Amino acid sequence: MIHVVNLYPFYETNSKKLSSIIHQLQKEDNSLYEAAVKTNRQIIGALAKESKKVIFAWGDCPKLFDKQSFNKQCHDVKLLLKDMNQDEAFVIKTNYNKLLTVKDSPRHPSRPELKWLEPYQESAV
Repeated sequence: MIHVVNLYPFYETNSKKLSSIIHQLQKEDNSLYEAAVKTNRQIIGALAKESKKVIFAWGDCPKLFDKQSFNKQCHDVKLLLKDMNQDEAFVIKTNYNKLLTVKDSPRHPSRPELKWLEPYQESAV
C-alpha cells in the first residue's frame, strides 16, 4: 500500500492559492489551523512507522509562500522521522546532477524526468 502525505493538511494544486488558504485560516481561526497541522504530523508519524519506505519529496518553498512557516513544517517533519531506520528513507533522483535542490530540499515529484530513488542521508535532507 502507498500513502502520500503533504507537509500541510490542505491541498491545492496552485501553491499561490494554498498560501492564501493557510493565511486566511490562520487569521480566522489559528487554533483550528494549529490543530489541523498537529493532526497532520501525527498521521505522518503513524504512517511512517508502518511503512517500509519513506520518500522525502516536498521541494523548495513556493514563491509567495511564508518561508518561515514552510521551513518549520520541513524541520518538524524531519524531527518526527529522524528516529526511523535510515535504510527506509529515500529522496527522488532526477536528471539534475545534484540530488537535492539548490536550497537543499528533496526534489518534488512534479519535476521533469524522475529517474529512481536514492537513499536518504542525514546531510542530504
